[in-house]
Amino acid sequence: MENASSLIPAVNKFGGLFEAYHVTSFIGYRNRKDGTPQKVTVEIHDIGDQDGNIGRYSCVAKSEDGTATLGNASDSIEAALAQVHWHKLG
Repeated sequence: MENASSLIPAVNKFGGLFEAYHVTSFIGYRNRKDGTPQKVTVEIHDIGDQDGNIGRYSCVAKSEDGTATLGNASDSIEAALAQVHWHKLG
């Protein structure tokens, strides 16, 4: 299969979408502010290589209790991850 992000224009065209993302997810564990472990799902959203795009990647982090946070879109995955408001997960 082709690189998933290269399929975004076809998904938009044939799906009648004006914005689609390829989503890669990770599950991990971190410590809350009180030191107890917390299961977190991290989603990296890739809008693909598009003209006029202000940031290709964005990230959403969700804790097992349903709390979610995100950051601004960026041109690199590392920058998008760094901008997530992790402290809001507790």
